[in-house]
Amino acid sequence: MSSQDPEAAEPQRPFRVLRSVSTPQARGEVIGKVASSVWCVDERTNVLDVADDLNQSVDIYALGVVDASTRVVGLVARRELFGLLGRPYGRDVLRHQAIKTVCQEARVFYFDTNLFAAAEEIDRIREESGNQNFALVGSDEEFCGVFTSRDLLEYLSGVTRRDIELARTIQMRIVKEFEHFSGDRFDVLCSSFMAKGVGGDFYTAVRYGGSRQLVCIGDVSGKGVA
Repeated sequence: MSSQDPEAAEPQRPFRVLRSVSTPQARGEVIGKVASSVWCVDERTNVLDVADDLNQSVDIYALGVVDASTRVVGLVARRELFGLLGRPYGRDVLRHQAIKTVCQEARVFYFDTNLFAAAEEIDRIREESGNQNFALVGSDEEFCGVFTSRDLLEYLSGVTRRDIELARTIQMRIVKEFEHFSGDRFDVLCSSFMAKGVGGDFYTAVRYGGSRQLVCIGDVSGKGVA
């Protein structure tokens, strides 16, 4: 998934307190590629003002809470924030509170962290089920986006799908779907079609030395797609 375009995400009515940030250019397989939110808010902003802005766009699932230098203080998840406001007297209790008082601790990754290394780290620190939010920062430590564990999963799923398609292309150059040749006293007819796109069963049929033939059937198992 590519980074969200701030201009495309602008609501019909300008936000009062939410602001978007620009993301660095993603070069190679870096975790910044899966950023799906570029919105943040100053830590001193009133909770109700943040909620009012979020009401304008249902697409903003989370945003960064930053200090005056745009350094990450925490994250605010849309669902959790409106859950707090929906409690009895929730709006009255939070009416004069700054957003930093209700933000969650942010798990932070550098934008240019290798995507697969980040995936391994996220897998190790995974403590709760469901979709999790993570903050992205640039080399200057400034906030530059949010991504979710679902964003990462969807991207990795696409990588796997492309790997399988490439593996199938390579395999079909080695193992033909159809092969036929004849001799004086026999016919050789071979066919191979992988039920799941790529597999470990293979054959080879080679005619050499006049009437000499080589037919081989084999299986490779337990080695993975690669």
